[in-house]
Amino acid sequence: MPDRQPGDRVSEVFSEQVGALARDEPRDALREPRAKAGQAGIGGALIVFACVLALYAGAAFVAGIGLALSGVLPSWLAAVFTGLALSGRGRACRLRGADRIRRAAPPVPEQALSGVRSGGEAAGRAAREQ
Repeated sequence: MPDRQPGDRVSEVFSEQVGALARDEPRDALREPRAKAGQAGIGGALIVFACVLALYAGAAFVAGIGLALSGVLPSWLAAVFTGLALSGRGRACRLRGADRIRRAAPPVPEQALSGVRSGGEAAGRAAREQ
């Protein structure tokens, strides 16, 4: 059995690490964009819900104006309060939805990229130490 060169072990360890990285990183890189896409989907659904509530709020305000014109104050007041409540809830849903979409963008696997960077730095340090 011939003597092994000192660089042979470094090369062997490096190729093992690269192989493990090549197997693991594609899977890890997809995990974060999928989670962000899910957050964006939830945010979009909340914005759609906010739009529906805004539509109902507009209908309640119109009903309130109609009832006000008919001279029935308690019904009018109830319709306006309903419209205000729906408007507030719609605004809250819109803000929450926009926040979720903002947090989800951009759909780049930031955690996986930082792991690759730190793994590359560790491999470089290991190679220098040998």
